[in-house]
Amino acid sequence: MICTRRHALWLAGGAIATCAVTRSSGAQTVINVEMRGSARGERVWFDPLGMSVAPGATIRFTNRDTGNSHTVTAYHPKFYDRMRRIPAASDPWDSDFLLPDAYFEVTLTAPGVYDYYCLPH
Repeated sequence: MICTRRHALWLAGGAIATCAVTRSSGAQTVINVEMRGSARGERVWFDPLGMSVAPGATIRFTNRDTGNSHTVTAYHPKFYDRMRRIPAASDPWDSDFLLPDAYFEVTLTAPGVYDYYCLPH
């Protein structure tokens, strides 16, 4: 069997979820994902790369890369004709460009795998 990026993220999700920073506020759970980059900008990534979360959880994407702006954009035809890689019952999102230390939040409403990317990277 060939292990694709999607399979690797799904398999790693359970383990990484236990390491994700969470904050409970009543019924809402906020999970932090950071956008990071190397000093010269040749490498950029999301940290953690994948996780498992329950529907209703809010994901906060924070740009921690001091040298780059980033987006967090759902794979969906609404954005640049990308193939849908989020559940059919969910709404696509695009954060627009986030400057260093800025953040964007999205609440996941449907179970399934959500793939997203940084538009310029």
